[in-house]
Amino acid sequence: DKSIVGIHYLSIQDSDFSLIKLLAQVHNSEIIVGTSYGDVSSKVSAETRHLLRLFGLSLAQYKTETSLLFVGQLGLSVPAAFEKVVSLEIVEPKYYVRCLKAPMGEQSNVTIRVSEVHHIDEHIVAQLSAVKGQEMNVKFGAELPNCGHPENCPEDEIPMLFYSGKDKDDSPRLCVNGRLIIDRDLNSAGRGLNLVVIDSKTHQVMRTGHYDTYLEDSSALVLFLEQLSPGEIVAVISFDEASNSLSDMAKHIFYELGSSLIYRLKFRASWYFIGQKGIDGYTPFEDMNLPSGNDWAKPIRQTICVPSVLDGLKTVKNRLPKAQNMLRRHFCSRYDGYEDFCDESHVDMPLVPRSSQTYLPSTDRIYSIPILLAGGLNTNNIRLCLESIYDQDGINPQNVVVAFDSIYSEISDLSALFHVRALPINNSASYNDFVLEGIDHMMTLFPYAPCLIVVEEDMILLPGFFVFPCATIATLHER
Repeated sequence: DKSIVGIHYLSIQDSDFSLIKLLAQVHNSEIIVGTSYGDVSSKVSAETRHLLRLFGLSLAQYKTETSLLFVGQLGLSVPAAFEKVVSLEIVEPKYYVRCLKAPMGEQSNVTIRVSEVHHIDEHIVAQLSAVKGQEMNVKFGAELPNCGHPENCPEDEIPMLFYSGKDKDDSPRLCVNGRLIIDRDLNSAGRGLNLVVIDSKTHQVMRTGHYDTYLEDSSALVLFLEQLSPGEIVAVISFDEASNSLSDMAKHIFYELGSSLIYRLKFRASWYFIGQKGIDGYTPFEDMNLPSGNDWAKPIRQTICVPSVLDGLKTVKNRLPKAQNMLRRHFCSRYDGYEDFCDESHVDMPLVPRSSQTYLPSTDRIYSIPILLAGGLNTNNIRLCLESIYDQDGINPQNVVVAFDSIYSEISDLSALFHVRALPINNSASYNDFVLEGIDHMMTLFPYAPCLIVVEEDMILLPGFFVFPCATIATLHER
């Protein structure tokens, strides 16, 4: 009857299993229309790419720094679907108008089956790769109706309140949806920058962060900001002093999130900011008070209604040059010993897994096998091992976990570069205990996996390595 069956907004930042489950629910009589938002091609696993081919997509041109628009139908042969891949460097929006037949073409009889065995337990994934200063379990403070706004905000807008405090003995406050999220003794609020991340679709608070950018370097803040998903809103309030150790890298990311004032932040200035990943232009929600001499600046007091999508101001369009891989550049500026990985000729190259060349069926056991990389002290060896894992046909980074001694945060940062999970191990008496504890954690993270692969840091896997364990598992199952 040509009616719309459903509309879905899916985040694949941590896992694309939600997309896989959705594709499995589509009937061959239904047409699916989809588009990506932001640079997320590296988050689309080989399994999902195979499933999309069952809807007639080729995805041959869908890669880093591109966006995808498609219309497909289950059972179409490749490339019968309507498919457009557009470079993200194109500033002007692209519009496509097309009349489609239903069915879109000759369809084969295809059934998609998805098994839970293939995927990590999402209920406990938050314990992995936790960024320093980040709070995933958000605590809600006192109620403040409409966050102090004199009138009710429209249903599709978010009420917020910002208060930066008048001096170091005061405390910052940030209210979202009628509840204080940042306050004294709430979500680690304190000196420096206090951040709240909000889902623009549901208006839910996703996580918070506090970073003492007066005393500590900004590396953890940079990681926090780099992990924002397209469309997520970030609300920031400063407190006491936030400029002393705020790095140029962090400022550049705030700039890309829509800040027009971040480069003016000075000693003891007060600043509030609301940005969004993917904003085009400058945010209309930002203010800064500068101090007189060594005194504290006049505190920020602001109550506003914030729309789900921030329309960037276009009054100034001269944007700073955007680094192709800011996270990798920041990592290389902070750590030594990575040879050509950090060479100027390579540092902007995106880190993406090899696309499947054999188009293995989505039920192949290669997608089911969790991989534990037992990381020691040689971080460059871990990097080389991760590169060789990325070179495996059909590899799914969502199933790769790097175990490391919890005192070596550099390995966690390296894991974030490769978009794999980092698993800190505490107080192991020996290397054997370290590996065994890592295996125990993997069995908890992947409770339905029939087996796992353990790779030591000094191994470099040849392309095609995983074909052998897959064949071995098949033989064992037959017996």
